[in-house]
Amino acid sequence: MNIKEGEVTELLRRFGQAGDIRDLRKALAVIENLGQDPREAQTHSQAAHTEKLHLLLAVFNHIDAKIKSEFNFEDVPAMNIAPPPETGLPAGVDPSAIADPTIRTQYEKEIAANQAKARLYEFQLGLHKAARACTDAFDKHVYMHYTKSSDVVLAKLVDETIRSNNRRASLKDLLSTIFARPR
Repeated sequence: MNIKEGEVTELLRRFGQAGDIRDLRKALAVIENLGQDPREAQTHSQAAHTEKLHLLLAVFNHIDAKIKSEFNFEDVPAMNIAPPPETGLPAGVDPSAIADPTIRTQYEKEIAANQAKARLYEFQLGLHKAARACTDAFDKHVYMHYTKSSDVVLAKLVDETIRSNNRRASLKDLLSTIFARPR
């Protein structure tokens, strides 16, 4: 494993533990840049192409471990939470403006719930964007470095590596599409 591959592994480990989408984005950026520097040893070797492919598949597994397939993107968090109507105060008002401690506590809980919803929404959106970026990188990499004669081997690699049934099926469909394109 070279330094860049070690960096990707560490970024994915951190993402798996902390769930910071920035680590996932950095890992993808490092992977996409692998093999771009002509000074790197084995930049154009089959082993380097295979390692890059393995790293992309690892990213998919990390994404799929955290993505919620049933997540409803139509259920958008509120920009501001309105306090209970009996306060007569506008949405987004600071909780300290509410004199009644019971109503203030209720309002603070609603604000906290909406903030948690917003964090989850942003995280899931980030995962979906990362999945699209990883799919694009996978598509480009396979198209540029593999031929139709590799389709069975790559399909087997996807079967053996990818944990999600849905992702496995979509990547195998993508492989078929890639190898059907004119070259």
